[in-house]
Amino acid sequence: MKFLPLIAVLCATSTLAQAQNNMCVPRALGVPTRDGPPDWLRTRTSKVNGATLPPNDALDDPRWLGATGQTFALGSAKAPLQARALISTEDAVAPVTKYVYLSFIIDLDAYDTLAASDVTPRDLFLGFHRPGAPAGGDRGYVFQFHLTGPGAALSANGMVTSAPPPCDVYATCDEDASTTPHDYWRVFRDTGNTASYDCSGPAVGGRELDVPAAPGTSAAAAPWMVSQDAVRYWKVSAGDPSPFTQNRWAVQIRLPMVAADATKTSNLANGIEEGSTFYYEATGRLAHGPSTGTFAPIGWYPQTPSLRPPVCTHTGFNTLVTAEMSDATADCPNCQLTNLAVLSDLGLGTPATCDGGIDIDIDHIGVLNTAVPTDPETIGPGTSSPLNTAFLGATPTSGTVINHVIALPVNTAASTIKPHLQARFRLAEWGSAPWSVPGDLGQWADIRGAESGICAKPPTGTDICGESDMAPGKHALLTFDWQIGTGPSGASEYCEFGLTPPGGSCSPCTIGGAAGKQAGGGPCVPVFYQFDQCMLVELNSPNAPATFVHQSIWSNMRFGTMSTLA
Repeated sequence: MKFLPLIAVLCATSTLAQAQNNMCVPRALGVPTRDGPPDWLRTRTSKVNGATLPPNDALDDPRWLGATGQTFALGSAKAPLQARALISTEDAVAPVTKYVYLSFIIDLDAYDTLAASDVTPRDLFLGFHRPGAPAGGDRGYVFQFHLTGPGAALSANGMVTSAPPPCDVYATCDEDASTTPHDYWRVFRDTGNTASYDCSGPAVGGRELDVPAAPGTSAAAAPWMVSQDAVRYWKVSAGDPSPFTQNRWAVQIRLPMVAADATKTSNLANGIEEGSTFYYEATGRLAHGPSTGTFAPIGWYPQTPSLRPPVCTHTGFNTLVTAEMSDATADCPNCQLTNLAVLSDLGLGTPATCDGGIDIDIDHIGVLNTAVPTDPETIGPGTSSPLNTAFLGATPTSGTVINHVIALPVNTAASTIKPHLQARFRLAEWGSAPWSVPGDLGQWADIRGAESGICAKPPTGTDICGESDMAPGKHALLTFDWQIGTGPSGASEYCEFGLTPPGGSCSPCTIGGAAGKQAGGGPCVPVFYQFDQCMLVELNSPNAPATFVHQSIWSNMRFGTMSTLA
C-alpha cells in the first residue's frame, strides 16, 4: 500500500486550470505605536519612533489590523473556525522574499475544560501546490498541526510556551499510539503517487501522501519551521473573559515565501514558493483506531467543493490521504486543482479576481451626535449624516452629549450575503506623547459599553448575533452609545480624556503612585492622552460563515466639547 510522505507535495504547471478562489492578502502595517506584523515571540524596533516593541502573544494583538480572513459555521451557536492572513516583507533576506502570517482560531466549546483523556484533538491541515515541478519532483506539501489536551505550560495569554516538536512516526506522537498524547506538527509531500485510496485502502477518495525520504524528518525537510520558531499553539481556557478569545485553541504560523524554482526536486527547505495555490482544513478528531484516524471537518477554504472527502491518516504507514493535491486522473477523480486557491499579495496591486466579501474602511467608522438613521446607506461620506471623528463630552448649553459610535461594513461580493456581524471597538489609551516616548504602547482596551462586542442585528435563539441581509455594494450598521461621565468613574471619566465635567472641574490626585485626576469627589483616574486617540474596529461573524476582505481598520478620534471644536 503506497502512501504520500510526511511532507505532502503540491504541484502545478502553466497548463493547469485556474483556481476558482483568490485570497488577496493585505500587507501588515500595524497600528500607531505598534507598526509591522503581529509578532508573538520576537522583540522589534519601531520604524516610527525607534521604540522597542516587545512581543505580544495575545490572540487579539491589534497588529492583525486589516487582515483578510474567513469564519465558518456548521450549525453550532459559535463559529468553530476563524482564519486571518497578512503578508510582511520585514526581516525578509534572500532567498526569502516575504512572510505570510496565518492565524487559525478553533472553537470547540467546553472541550478545553475536560480531562486529558476526554479531550477531542484538533488538527489543522494546510496544503500548498507548487507552481511548477520537474519530473519526479515534489508536487506539493501538506502541513499537519496537531493540538491535543491540556497540560502544557501556558503564558498569561494562553500561548503554549514551548514550540510544538516535529513528529514523523505515529508510534511516537499519535493519539492512539503514544502513551502520552502531545502537540506536534509534521509535513507530507506529494510525490506523484498514481494510486487512489480512502481511509481504509484502495478506493477513489483521494491521493496518498508519504513521509519524507532520507534524511526522513519534517524538521530536515522544513528546517525554518524549527530554526525560526515558525509555529505556536494557544489554548485559552473557558474562564478567559476577553471577547473573541473564549473557549479557543489556536495555531499561528509565520511562513517564508521564496521564488519558484522548477529545477529543484523540492524547494521546501527554503520556504513556500510564490505562485503556489493552497487550501486549509480544520478538523476535530472523529475516530480513534490502531491504524487509521478520521477527522471531522469543521471549516475549510476554498469552500468549493462544499464538502471535501475526509482527511485521514494511516498510522501503520505514516501517511496522509487527501484529495485535490494533484491533477484529476482516472484513478484520482477527486483531485481537482481548480478547488485550490490563489494567494495574492496586495502589496503588489489588487487583482480583479480577489475574493469578494465584507470590507471596512476608514471613511465608514466614526461618531454621530445626532439621531442615528435606520438606513445605513444614509450614513457616511456623501450623505446627509456624515461621520465625525470626535468623541464629545459636555457642551456649554446642553450638558452631556451621547456619542453614537458607528461602523459600516460593506458587501463587495457580487451576490447578497447574510453574515451575523459583530464588531469590537477599542481605544489605544496611550499616554501623553506616544510618538516620542519609547515604551508607551497603549492598552487598546474595549470602549465602555462595547466590552462583549456589538451586533449589527440582535440575536435570536442560540445565535450570538442575528442575521444581516447585505446586497452587493450595501452596508450594515453596527452602533452603540457612549455617554462620557455615566460609567463607574462618574464625572472623573471626563478628566481621563482632557474634558471639563459639566458644572465642575478636574483636580489632581494620585493613582498607583502616578499623577491622576478626579472630579466631584469621584475616583482618581489615570490621565490619558488629552488630544486624540486611535479607535480600532474589528469585525467578526461569530455564528455564521463569512469572508472578510479586511477584518479591521483604525481611525484617529479626538476628544473635545462642541465649543472647543467649533
